Amino acid sequence: MRLYEVLKSLTLIMIIIIMSPYCITTVTQLYSTYVEPHTSIGVITFKDPLYDSSRYIKQLHALFTNPLIKGIIIRIDSSASAPGTSTALFYELLHLKKMYPKPLITVIENVCISGAYLIASTSDYIIAPESACIGGIGGYAQTSQLEYMGETTDPLYQECAQYCIKHIACARKLSLATTSNWAHKKVFTGKQALTIGLITTIGSFHTALQMLKERTLIEHDIILLEYPDHDSPCSMASFEAKIQYPMV
Repeated sequence: MRLYEVLKSLTLIMIIIIMSPYCITTVTQLYSTYVEPHTSIGVITFKDPLYDSSRYIKQLHALFTNPLIKGIIIRIDSSASAPGTSTALFYELLHLKKMYPKPLITVIENVCISGAYLIASTSDYIIAPESACIGGIGGYAQTSQLEYMGETTDPLYQECAQYCIKHIACARKLSLATTSNWAHKKVFTGKQALTIGLITTIGSFHTALQMLKERTLIEHDIILLEYPDHDSPCSMASFEAKIQYPMV
C-alpha cells in the first residue's frame, strides 16, 4: 500500500509539473486585461431605426458615469429616426458631456442622415470615409403615431426641421446664413461633408482610436468596452466583462 501511495503521489506531482505552464498561461490570458495597465474606451452603436431613446440613454449614462472609461466612441449607421428620439438623445448627450467631461468621437461607416446627424453633432470630432452618405439635415422619418393627423403633420415636421438646423449650426459652428449649402435634406459624400464642415476628418474607427490617444495623452493600450447592438438587461458588472480587444 505504501508503494502504491508513493507512486500515486509521484504521478500527481508529475501531472502538476506538466500542467503548470499551461495553467499559468491560461490564467494570465484571462486576467491580464484587469492586471496590466490599460485605458478603457466605451463604444455605443446607433443603428436604424431610431424610434426609442430609452435603451441608448441607459447605455450612455453607464459609459459617462463610469470613472474607468476615459473616452467614448459613437458608431452611427442610420438613415431613419424620429424627431423626438434624436432630439432627446441630442440633449442627453449635451447634458452628460457637461456633467462628466470625456472625449466624444462619432465614427460614421455608411450612412448618417437626418436625426442621426443631429446626434453626431454633439461629438467633439466626427470621422467618416469618403464614400459615406451624410446630411439629410431637416428631414425626419414620420412616426406611426402621427399618421392619423394627415397633412397637419407637415407643419409639425417643418418646425422640427428648423430646430434641428439651428442645433446643428450651433454645435458644428456653421452659419445659419449658409443653410442652403448644408441643410434642407441635402445629402453629401464624406469628402463633400468634410469640405463644408459637417465632419472633422476622413477616416475610420482606427482614426478615432489614434485621435483619442493623441488628444487625451493615453499612454497604455486601449481596451474597448462595447454594449451589444440588441437590447438586453445589462448591469455595469456584466457590461465590463464584455471586453472586446486591446488596441496597441
